Amino acid sequence: MRLEGDCDDATGAGRDVGDVSFPEAHHDPQAMAELALAGHEILGFDTVMPEYSVHQESAALGAHVEWGHRDMMPDTKTAAQEGY
Repeated sequence: MRLEGDCDDATGAGRDVGDVSFPEAHHDPQAMAELALAGHEILGFDTVMPEYSVHQESAALGAHVEWGHRDMMPDTKTAAQEGY
């Protein structure tokens, strides 16, 4: 696994691994797995898990999510359930 670009923090380092980046890592299971593995292999995290977003859960529950881009994390725009 190869880190792309010049990153000086863990968030930036995790965003570009090989050909994987945001927002594709939020939609593609293989890309998500590769980016999650980078947290362990490159950054030294003890776990292998997507530690960069919980917006998949919001989207699965029906919220409108703006998925962002390489330099912007996703943003949930509406509540998943009416009245919240």
